[in-house]
Amino acid sequence: MSSTSPIRHMASILFRYKFRWMLPVVASMALAAVWTTVRPRQWQSSQGLLLRDEATMIRTNLGRFADVESRKVAQETVLDLARHPKVLATVLSIAGPPRGKSFRQGAPTPEMIEKLQEAVTVTAPRGAEFGKTEMLYLNVLAESRDRARRIATIMTDQIDRELRQLRKRRAASLVNELEQSVAVAEASLNRTTSRLVELEREAGADLPELRLLNQGSGDAGLLRQLLVQVDNELRQLRVKEHRQQQLLILLRQAQTEPDKILSAPNALLALQPSLRKLKEGLIAAELRAAQMKGELAPAHPRVRAALAAEQEIRRQLQQELRAGADSLAADLEVNRAHRGLLEQQKKELLARVDRVARLRADYANRNDQVQHATKVLDEARTNLAAARASWQAADTTQLLTRVGEPTVPRYPVGPRKAIVLGGSLFGGMILGIAVLWLTIPAGELFPTTA
Repeated sequence: MSSTSPIRHMASILFRYKFRWMLPVVASMALAAVWTTVRPRQWQSSQGLLLRDEATMIRTNLGRFADVESRKVAQETVLDLARHPKVLATVLSIAGPPRGKSFRQGAPTPEMIEKLQEAVTVTAPRGAEFGKTEMLYLNVLAESRDRARRIATIMTDQIDRELRQLRKRRAASLVNELEQSVAVAEASLNRTTSRLVELEREAGADLPELRLLNQGSGDAGLLRQLLVQVDNELRQLRVKEHRQQQLLILLRQAQTEPDKILSAPNALLALQPSLRKLKEGLIAAELRAAQMKGELAPAHPRVRAALAAEQEIRRQLQQELRAGADSLAADLEVNRAHRGLLEQQKKELLARVDRVARLRADYANRNDQVQHATKVLDEARTNLAAARASWQAADTTQLLTRVGEPTVPRYPVGPRKAIVLGGSLFGGMILGIAVLWLTIPAGELFPTTA
């Protein structure tokens, strides 16, 4: 009984049927060689870009995007511009037609534009999403390294130019809109100011009081100070008038009953100092006469002199009582007239206070309207100044910044020729072995042993 090694058996089969399995290998490598020879080679250039936001005077983070969404929208705008037919047509017009092709009537054909559109991509670094980083990469496929680099450079310039024009058009439109907003705000402010001026003219001399009342200040206004002053004067005048009336009654009673003047209080006689002196003199004369009567005979000259002095004082007192009553009555009439004037003044002040109170609500509303219109106008003017600054800076400032120069790898896009040939060799051998497996008899492939 003899046996053959499986390896030697398989080797003998491969050698015996070498054309069956070698033909697929040769055919596969030949097709791979033809494909690597005739396939168009393309190089990809990559240009790093840094996109920033506009720097305006109403922003605190100058040049920085407010949030991720605004950054994402701006980066998607760059993507749309990079694939826009107008931009691509301009790029092709500057870079020239692809190799072996020509323009139609001096302009790129729609097929060239579509092909370039497919060859252009804008991506975020390291596979991130738009809006997560400020960096972008502009990728361009072309048939040569120089053309890929040139198209990337030209396209970056065109995108930046289109961004400037887009920014300028948007700023111009915004300027027109804000100019109308400023005009409307100015007209509104003029109307509200005119209404406020009319009310202030109506207030007249009470305008300071109205403004002070509208401000809610704790300080008393001039009108309220005058009212308090008039009230104090009226109160004092009423007290004085009451005392004068009591004194007048007393004086008139004392004209028929002189002794009543002796019981009058000094506080009441303070209004008539001469009567008070005569009262004190009469009391002193009566005391002297009584003392003389107690010490001397009634017919004594000193007693008679004391009684005569007492009578003289009483006579003078009668005269002073009549004169004082007439003078006091005149003063009382003057005080009453003065009180009438003060009461009329108080009535006028109360009317003015009531008028100011009625004007307060309307004045507060109109004043608030003026302040609101002023605030709206200030905001509109601030926004208009920012829009004009953006419009004027659109031609000189860059929102898109290059990060270095376009980079192009040494080798074209796709697998290298050695890798393709090696893969075709491996695939051809697998295919050849499969053909061999299916075409030779099973008994020859698995011989029996005896």
